[in-house]
Amino acid sequence: MKSLPEELMSIILGFVFLIPDDLFTDNERRSPFVAYKYPHATSSLLLVNKTWCRIGIPLLYHDVIIRSMAQAKALAFVLGTKKELRRWVRSIRVEGGFGRAMRDILQACNHISDLCLLLVLYHNDSAEGTCSSLKDINPKRLTMLTMSPYDAKSNGNMRQLRDALCAAIPQWHNLTAAAYAVPRESGTADDEIIRTLSRVPSLSTVTLLKPSLIARPYHRVLCESPTIHAVVIRIGHSILLSRFHEQLVQREAEVVQQKLRLEVVTDEPPRRKPLYIRSSLLVPATHKLVIAAGPVASATIWTRILQLAMDLPDSTFSFNRNSRNLELLLVCRYFYRYGCAALLQNPLVNRHNVNPLAAHLIAHPDRVKFVQRLTIDPDLNDHCSLEPLLRVVRNLKGVEASPGCITRLCWSDFLLLAQMNASTLHHLHGVYVVWDINHHHIAPLCWLNNLRELRWSSDAIFDVGASMYVDALSMLEHLDIGCCSKSFVDILTLMSLNSLRNITLRYEHRPTQHVDNFRALLCAHGRKISEIDVHGLFDPLILTTCPYVESVTVHGQPIMLHVFMQMVLHAAPQLILKKIRLSDLDCNSVKLFVEALDFAQFPALREIHCLSFAWPANELKHRSGPNLLTVVENLEDRSVRVYDAHGVYWKPRLR
Repeated sequence: MKSLPEELMSIILGFVFLIPDDLFTDNERRSPFVAYKYPHATSSLLLVNKTWCRIGIPLLYHDVIIRSMAQAKALAFVLGTKKELRRWVRSIRVEGGFGRAMRDILQACNHISDLCLLLVLYHNDSAEGTCSSLKDINPKRLTMLTMSPYDAKSNGNMRQLRDALCAAIPQWHNLTAAAYAVPRESGTADDEIIRTLSRVPSLSTVTLLKPSLIARPYHRVLCESPTIHAVVIRIGHSILLSRFHEQLVQREAEVVQQKLRLEVVTDEPPRRKPLYIRSSLLVPATHKLVIAAGPVASATIWTRILQLAMDLPDSTFSFNRNSRNLELLLVCRYFYRYGCAALLQNPLVNRHNVNPLAAHLIAHPDRVKFVQRLTIDPDLNDHCSLEPLLRVVRNLKGVEASPGCITRLCWSDFLLLAQMNASTLHHLHGVYVVWDINHHHIAPLCWLNNLRELRWSSDAIFDVGASMYVDALSMLEHLDIGCCSKSFVDILTLMSLNSLRNITLRYEHRPTQHVDNFRALLCAHGRKISEIDVHGLFDPLILTTCPYVESVTVHGQPIMLHVFMQMVLHAAPQLILKKIRLSDLDCNSVKLFVEALDFAQFPALREIHCLSFAWPANELKHRSGPNLLTVVENLEDRSVRVYDAHGVYWKPRLR
């Protein structure tokens, strides 16, 4: 590290400290800075050594985000006591009023080039400090946000801030770009802001952020200004592009058409670059294909390109209904050669395409190897059978139902599936095996000697007295049981299941009957379990029969969770338990649970996940909500973190 030039070190540390422009100007209802994606404070990097501290301080203060009164006061104090830090502040985003502290900040930072202000303020959120200091700065870009899908009622603070902006903007001679989030119902104050922007001589580009409806011709007023060169309208969805183009471009005068531009932006954060990377630091891609690559590398590259073009692997496709993906195969022979593999990798099988797909694979046997997984539509078995397809397809790695569904599979199809894919099938999810005779043999399930995950839901009765396969399902790691018969549980109890580590128990169907069945299963294999997921009912003996469990997840009604909390509070010490995940709990219930938890019984506990609520998004919700944050912050001394539904743990700096 000592041999690296400081210029290179500055670029490397900039990937962590600097904030990308699309997040800095984000106008979504929930601020992107409510939760930090990094598990550590970026300021901790300054403690590595003196070189990192010297290079990192300018980067740390380059982009400033203020979201609470406590942050505003802390920053004002730092800038007041250490005046050498003022020169590094270049971009500042203010999500509120924050009183007189903002006056000290803006007056101290006279090198601000990028100012982002939230125009929607609460009635008790004073903007006096910001309004009195706008004349002391001279930014190059101004962004005015609303961050609300609904129009907030106007109050004195909002009117004061808008009036101050209209008075200060004409004095900003460096202002070259401005962005304005147009409210759904525009008023006189919005008209005044637009007229003010049109009269700024140095302003060249104005962006209107995601207007859902432009009731007033703001774009026309801006385009008619002789100093403004471009007016950009950012639309939140691509389907609105043609409508906006017809209404706003084709019907306007030629002067307006020359300056007006339409852009489509998505609501999702960008995935092409990590969080907190300044766009200017990225080297633009040339998007040139590797012509000199060999045949193996060329095949890999083209396969990946076509997978991305077909939205694989996250989506499943109907074999004969997706005309857009079929058209890609007609581009050239390379697309056809490598696109077939991507199209057939995970087809969605339904009653309309099961027979055509089977016929296609019979006609082209060289393409059978491309089919690795099958996603079965729930209505398939009510109208036709999978037998024609299962007789052709071999070496499947997974069979599953559509997300959130259960697929009925007759016993003959299940028997054929096990025979044709005994050595390759790894995943079997969401399949309800329909039984047609009194007793079945367990052999087809035992043939799946490489099965890793099994989600079983069937009332099929098996012959327990038949010859047993004690070492069957030796590779099974995750077992998910819903509806089942007692004979199925008895057979699993007699198996070794040496690789079993994760188990999910669903008590929704006949919970009274399942309690006895699942108790027997846990008594046989509980000492192997490290993760357990319970739905519908919590049996108090779960923690007793699973002494080495590290993670417990409980889903169900609050009354069931209350039983779980009472059981946890009075259970024997759990020396291994590290994580507790709870659903359907509000903030008050979480607060009561955390306060009553005896950490002496759980010395290894480090994480508590609450899957039904998110951390407060702004300072007003912090004050109006329950006093959970103080309790959570006290857990830091015990090295225990509480996570919300987004998987973000609470940190004091999020206030």
